[in-house]
Parts: sequence; C-alpha cells; structure tokens
Amino acid sequence: MDDRVLTALVDSLKEVCTEFAPRSELARLVLEGKRERELYEALGNRLRRHPKVAAHSLEVCLDRKVKGSRWRKRPDIAVYDGPTCAALVEAKMAYAVEMIDANRPNTYLRGQVWADIGKLRSQAWPECARFALVFLIYSHQTPTAPEGRLQGYGKGRPRLTKQGLRMLSDMEATSAHYGEPEIRAGFSRYLEAWRSDCSALSVASTGNFAAGKAYGTEVTIFYWLLRVPRSD
Repeated sequence: MDDRVLTALVDSLKEVCTEFAPRSELARLVLEGKRERELYEALGNRLRRHPKVAAHSLEVCLDRKVKGSRWRKRPDIAVYDGPTCAALVEAKMAYAVEMIDANRPNTYLRGQVWADIGKLRSQAWPECARFALVFLIYSHQTPTAPEGRLQGYGKGRPRLTKQGLRMLSDMEATSAHYGEPEIRAGFSRYLEAWRSDCSALSVASTGNFAAGKAYGTEVTIFYWLLRVPRSD
C-alpha cells in the first residue's frame, strides 16, 4: 500500500497547481502569507481523484482526527484503506529566501518541521506511511504592491502585508543572487540537521512548479516530500 499511496502523492504534487484558476491566484495567495493550508487542501483534492486512490477505494481526509488512535493532532492529510490508516502527511511552508543564508537559519521552520516529524513517528499504526511535506516559495523578484494593497491583517481582503513585503525585500536586498542551486543547497543543510536526530529520514520526492505571477513577480514553488520512519 505504501508504494501506491506514494505514487499517488507524487503524481498529485506535480499537478497541484492546476487546482487554482487562474494559476496566478496561487502566486497571490503564497505571497500574501504562508498559506500551506490552501496548498495541502488542493493536494488532498487532487489526490482524491487519482486513479490509484479510486481503484483501491481509498479515503482521503483533511484536518480530521486519526481514526482509532489516541493521537490528538489532526493531520493535514490522512489516507485510509478501509478502517486502517495507510498514510499521513504533515505540511509546512516557508519563503526560499529564508533558507539560503547559513548564517541566519530559519529556526522556526526547522523546529516546526522537526515537531511534525516527531508527531508522525509517534503514530501507532504499524503499516502507516508517514510523510513530512515542505513547500518553499521562490519569488523571482522583490514583490511590489499597488497603492492601497499594503495593509495589516484583518478585514479579509486580499493584500500583501507590510510585514511580508518588508521581510521579502530586506532579505532580497541583503542576499546575493540566488536560484535553484542555492535553494536546494539551503534545504540540504536543514535536511542534514533533521537527519542528525533521525538518520532514516529520506527524500521520497522533490520538484517544483510554476505558481504564476502576482505583485509584479513570477513565483515558483519548490517542494520536498520526506519519508518519515516509525519510532523504534
């Protein structure tokens, strides 16, 4: 079951951007905030329609307590084969520029992903596949916001927040030019840190997809699907 769920997850990740119409809506969302929920919900919806999921009558659940478990956390995605939990996915998101500076590590992301790894390892289902999913948002240029769109949180209107724009522009200004090699090298440093405490952690799949254009910049989303081992 593990391989069938993994195949469906990998295929669905490659197509997740098609859940957003127009595609630029995805770029707008991820520049306005770390919107992992919208991404993993789109992934879950895509996964439900995957032929392998349909062929084996698997059930895909979002933000729902694990059936038959005392694990209190509601996983981002859970896949069931009848009453048995076949796979769990926990997702996190960060801006790529936060990952490339070895002298200024993103301790929040490192800690949050490690916390997810710990929760996944503690899950009791013996045959359950466990995956930590990390999205990195790459803004090709510093975003620009139209007049009136630089606002704080609240009121439910789409906007690029002052805090978000300041973080992106400040870090872009103080960082050397970077692209995919620097992003992947930066992520590798975090992966090695996680592996120092969990040596069997492995990369099940990695890739990227275009998220469209918003606020004057093209956006690419990189992702890593990490296979998490059971606790011994």
